[in-house]
Amino acid sequence: MFRVQNSLIGVHRCGLVVVVLAMTGMASAQPLTGELRKSIVESGVKTCIEKQIKDFAENEDFLKKAGISKDRFDLYCRCAMEYMADVVTPSEVSDLYGGTRPPSLQSAFEKSGRACAPLLRTVTRE
Repeated sequence: MFRVQNSLIGVHRCGLVVVVLAMTGMASAQPLTGELRKSIVESGVKTCIEKQIKDFAENEDFLKKAGISKDRFDLYCRCAMEYMADVVTPSEVSDLYGGTRPPSLQSAFEKSGRACAPLLRTVTRE
């Protein structure tokens, strides 16, 4: 239901990040840092919120019954993108821009969604 998968992919499609990664040798197993991390998180949050609003409009009754509020999308999306920035490497970002989704990213997408989903709820489910 709530996915961050397209948020990271939608970030800076121009490919400039790939060039910078290649030039600086950052395409390794290190976590994202500095301006790259900030850019990925901020752009990803924006894309994620847009996606959640669209999904909310399509499933409004169900989501309300589940106690999920669109007012909390910012919290959810920021949590999810920070989580992704903690586990995604510059090499994986480079792969995404090259059109390849490494299998490790699917797991990270799913984990970030599960870890941050409780932030969407405005009521406690029993």
